[in-house]
Amino acid sequence: MAPLRLRSASAILLVSAILLVSAILLVASAARAVCPLLKRPGARELTAADVRERPVTFGFAPGERLEYGVRYFGVEVGRASVEVAALVEWQGRRVAHLVATARTNDFFSALYRVDDRSEAWIDADRLVTLRTATHTRHGRSREVYEEVTFEWGTHFLRLFEARRKRGDAHRLAFDFGPFVHDTFDVAYFLRSVPLEKGSPIEVPVYASQKVYGFRIEPGDLETIRSAVLGEVETRVVRPRNTLDGELQDDGRGRVWVTTDPRRIPVRMRGWFRSTQGLRIGGVHAELVAYEPGDPDWPLPGRGRHLAPVPPPRTVEGRPIWTPPPTLVAYRDKKGVKAEDRRHAFAWPDGVGCATGGPSQPGAAQSKSFAYSP
Repeated sequence: MAPLRLRSASAILLVSAILLVSAILLVASAARAVCPLLKRPGARELTAADVRERPVTFGFAPGERLEYGVRYFGVEVGRASVEVAALVEWQGRRVAHLVATARTNDFFSALYRVDDRSEAWIDADRLVTLRTATHTRHGRSREVYEEVTFEWGTHFLRLFEARRKRGDAHRLAFDFGPFVHDTFDVAYFLRSVPLEKGSPIEVPVYASQKVYGFRIEPGDLETIRSAVLGEVETRVVRPRNTLDGELQDDGRGRVWVTTDPRRIPVRMRGWFRSTQGLRIGGVHAELVAYEPGDPDWPLPGRGRHLAPVPPPRTVEGRPIWTPPPTLVAYRDKKGVKAEDRRHAFAWPDGVGCATGGPSQPGAAQSKSFAYSP
């Protein structure tokens, strides 16, 4: 039986809206990834004094970590977490390095082992993704490495995806439109904007090789008891997604988000549809651990937010828009073109450790993935 996998729209619903928590469900990896995927050669770690002198928009402290216990029809299947690993100055940008993991427990691993690691670099001033990397091993044999780069100078997205069992790689490049979020940064973006009943928010989000509309509908206030935070007031939020302007029937869910300035997703419930068309219900995630991060870190960006940018018109998940003449000229000068090709690929040893991924610098990388755009 083939492993169940999320449809792309559901990936937005269950990965973006609940901070990658539900990615643990039947769609993850088999061996623990403990090495960083995105290296930061030459980066300088920012200090609290740096941020006091020059505030950032990113309103979360280094070391903030949220951990969730995930249940499927009442049966605990594992844990998932997302954390702010560091804020650094790198190549002229101030960047938040985010890390998310998802792992099944011993019982569920006997049925289908899960152990994912995903990382992202987020521009701490613009709240947009610069690069992501994900290393997954599904079940006993499926292993995938994926890296996505957002080129904001050209408004092009570049994907590199290697599959070990198939022995091939996929390279994709396309125009992502005037603006786009990634499933990583959109979660933090939505934690920074006001959530008011009757005021839905919809933004463009890249997921699974397409640009979707991701819509959240804030609902009623509800006071709930959290094992970690105690009694807290929350706003119940319903995430939805659209493709080419059409509402997708790939999943439904509710997320309980605290109304305090931290905007912590405390509880998530919902269902999603797999690529085989099966409806998977009974998904429940609950906050089981919370670390606020560096207590001395200034948070001038908390309470500040960027205005949501609405999704562009799309056809088959590709934005339809007219780039400015200066952008067209710049693309022509750089020779930027769309790409969509597959080719044979020899999987290297030590992915995410010795190599740090296909496009990371270093001798080990160049001898293994030998990635070249």
